Amino acid sequence: MKQELKNHQQWVAASLKGCRFKGRLTGCDFGHWPEYSSLPGYRFGAIEDCDFTEAWMDGCRIMGCDPSTLRFPKWPCFTFLDPIGRASELRDAKWPGRFGRVTVDELHTQPAPTRSLTYHAPSIAKRMETTPEELRAVIEKFDCIVY
Repeated sequence: MKQELKNHQQWVAASLKGCRFKGRLTGCDFGHWPEYSSLPGYRFGAIEDCDFTEAWMDGCRIMGCDPSTLRFPKWPCFTFLDPIGRASELRDAKWPGRFGRVTVDELHTQPAPTRSLTYHAPSIAKRMETTPEELRAVIEKFDCIVY
């Protein structure tokens, strides 16, 4: 894709299999989230066997699908797997800047179908008054974060 996709929610109405994503994706949701809209197409959203390794993702979620079939981008992006289920464990860590208070402390408030959550470290670090290096030092302690 040649242009950044921001807050593109129609992916949750698409059934995606074996796709490769490139370019910048910000605030996009993928997968199965029929509660998002009453329109009929949203009942069929799915994602599997897709490759995001060449994508730049920030604030993107996988909804209601198995993220183990997906390939996520590596550092400087990082992906929380099962962010709701692991929220308590993640909250116990000392996160730099405002990242812990604003992002990690609120993981449990994500929509129930959230299976993964990906951020771009330089972008989120700037917003949360920290550095990518300080974030990575904590990220490396968790097996539920792909980086």
